[in-house]
Amino acid sequence: MPVPEPISKLSTSIVRSVSQAYVMARYLQELFECVGVDYQNSPIRLEHGTGTGFFGVSNTGSTDCIKERFRGITDGLGLKYRTIDNIYFRSRSCMALKHRDKAIHRIEHTYELIDMYNDFEELYIMSRRPFSANDLATHVIESQIVCLIEKKEQKTGTDLRTSHNKQEPFSKYSSTVFLGESDVSAISKSEILEINRTRFAELLERVSTYDFSEDVDAAKQKLIVGGPKEASRKHTLPLLSFAKQYARDEFSLLRHHYTHKLEKRMDRGSRWYGEADSQRYLRWLNESNGG
Repeated sequence: MPVPEPISKLSTSIVRSVSQAYVMARYLQELFECVGVDYQNSPIRLEHGTGTGFFGVSNTGSTDCIKERFRGITDGLGLKYRTIDNIYFRSRSCMALKHRDKAIHRIEHTYELIDMYNDFEELYIMSRRPFSANDLATHVIESQIVCLIEKKEQKTGTDLRTSHNKQEPFSKYSSTVFLGESDVSAISKSEILEINRTRFAELLERVSTYDFSEDVDAAKQKLIVGGPKEASRKHTLPLLSFAKQYARDEFSLLRHHYTHKLEKRMDRGSRWYGEADSQRYLRWLNESNGG
């Protein structure tokens, strides 16, 4: 299997995803600097960082989630199900695959997006280390690992726990993994990093010099609300002054900003409905006389 040509264009979708991720990451970094230990379990971090969400409603798949914007960057590299020809790491069974069958195949983030977020958070956000949108883009492009496999080739349970070495990412699969005709099953994470740096050298050069400032400003306008009148906008981040005050106050956050989550969880007709959470919120509301 010939190795496909790398994406070298800094596309609009990559720029948008980078800018959105950067705005949220800098926001979370400032939040961490202000609230310290309260940051780790803050609903705001769970909503916009990991995408875990809070109050029983996930935020995975949404644009106001850094983990998902990392996915947007890898999608912009062509590493997604609609463009499987661009996926250069493949299991033996997928070496010549041209058309994906969703029942059989999987586009796997071998370096899982949640792990990428947690690592980025430790490296930059919680270390208080300065970073630019260029740094964020470079980090994701260099460190991402996406592989085309058959679902049955994913190790599970005891097999995964005993044989998966995170420093050898492809050890999580039962099949041999190839780059072109070369068996790369046992290569290390650092070796994959070098492959990515070489493969996307032209794109990384463009990323290093690109001026993201206008795109970051546009993302900020869409992602961070400008005051009470905009507080009902779905999938946005509250003003930092509000976030700092209520970083761990789940119910105040719900009542005054994340109203769409509140509606989902308390609507009996919603798939997100939760009786226990609804009752908890109503008790709080009654005790606080409306918050």
